Amino acid sequence: MPLLYRFVTQETFLRELASAEQFFDKPGKYVGLSHFVRGHLGPMGFDYRRSFIIAEKLHLIGVIEFYKVIRPDYKVELTAIRLQESSRVNAA
Repeated sequence: MPLLYRFVTQETFLRELASAEQFFDKPGKYVGLSHFVRGHLGPMGFDYRRSFIIAEKLHLIGVIEFYKVIRPDYKVELTAIRLQESSRVNAA
């Protein structure tokens, strides 16, 4: 029997991102896109692919920002995400 995953809504994605941002609100910390989708939304039962699609859509309409972070321990560039300043009030 196949596992069924739920589709995350934009509202849930933004609420969970705001929560993750508060948790990682420390110098040098960030919310990694892959970790957020696979390690946060995935265990909540949300479909990975749909979550990445929602992230891209929110980025294209200017609600969230993608930016690059270099992890010193791996020396690789990762994609991180955060709410745009104008979106913070709406997501809380």
